[in-house]
Amino acid sequence: MVHAEPYSLLARDYDAELGEIFESFQQPVFDLVVPRYLPEGGHALDLACGTGRVACHLAGLGLDVTGLDRSRAMLD
Repeated sequence: MVHAEPYSLLARDYDAELGEIFESFQQPVFDLVVPRYLPEGGHALDLACGTGRVACHLAGLGLDVTGLDRSRAMLD
């Protein structure tokens, strides 16, 4: 029996449905922690990166980011 990937149905709408919720607690991290501990041009590993929303934001701040997730659907 073939099992579908658990996140395949969720992946398409993940950011649209949950983005605002995550943004509310991620913004303080972006504003306070990232500039202090991850200097521009530094490296970051985003484990369980999902759709890459955070990884893309970090890359926009000048970091070299590697994202890793077990869900192919989320990465796509």
